[in-house]
Amino acid sequence: MQASQKITTSTSNTLVKRLVRLRNEPVKLASVTSASTALLSGFKLVNEICKNIRPQLVLTTPNSVQNWKQTIQTPLNGYELAEERVIRHVMGVNNINENEAIVAEITVPQPVTPNQLIAKKSKTIITACYHLSDPGNLGTIMRTSYSLGCQGMFVFDQDTVTPYNEKCTRASRGVNFLLPIVCGNWKILAKMLEDYNLACIITSTSDKNSIQLDRLSSDTLERRNLKKFDGFVVVLGSEHHGVTDHAVKDINPSRVVNVHIPMAHGFDSLNVSVAGSIILYTLKSLL
Repeated sequence: MQASQKITTSTSNTLVKRLVRLRNEPVKLASVTSASTALLSGFKLVNEICKNIRPQLVLTTPNSVQNWKQTIQTPLNGYELAEERVIRHVMGVNNINENEAIVAEITVPQPVTPNQLIAKKSKTIITACYHLSDPGNLGTIMRTSYSLGCQGMFVFDQDTVTPYNEKCTRASRGVNFLLPIVCGNWKILAKMLEDYNLACIITSTSDKNSIQLDRLSSDTLERRNLKKFDGFVVVLGSEHHGVTDHAVKDINPSRVVNVHIPMAHGFDSLNVSVAGSIILYTLKSLL
């Protein structure tokens, strides 16, 4: 596809305004449709993601466009050219190397149903994110989940940051466009647990009424009890309040397993993305 000869020089350009709006107002997960898109900014992110996913369009400088044609998939709607200062405006930065002056618009995948997410012939492990407000934490959890082979993610549609926030995209290294996501609430999760015989693993900051995580990595009664399930949903709660007893009232208590990570030196909690990584890796041995 040939690059357009027209070079955008104004930040008031209609396309420029639309891309700025994508950066400032990323689509909410519950509002995603087949027409929803998101913005990728900068060399590293565009290079990593658009090698595997075809972008809708790419906006770059006249001096860089030929290099990009050899690096990423051809945009569906072609390349658009703009002055570097215009691209900086779209990216929301004041200074940037010309090689970094690139943005791409990419299609946002629609949420899936539990039936589409869960593999019938193998053990299942899914990460659920509840009331996470930090997009960096959500992105890191998504990247870890994908890397450890989780089938997907369940995201509570109330008060959880959108996975298509730019900070989340950077933290996940683009996994947010690859990891299947179910969008829902506790009632939908409760039905999914029953329909597919899954245990609900709740992360706890207290050792009261919870199992020490390392008891699940050896031949213990707790480990043997978990073997009766066909998989797990690991619920990672709010960075500040975790998962409350009231929140899980719709879940069958026989499916709920509270776990905590033992810590030294008086610490009582870890960053939610760090805790999630440790728990997911431990549970993989049960599959």
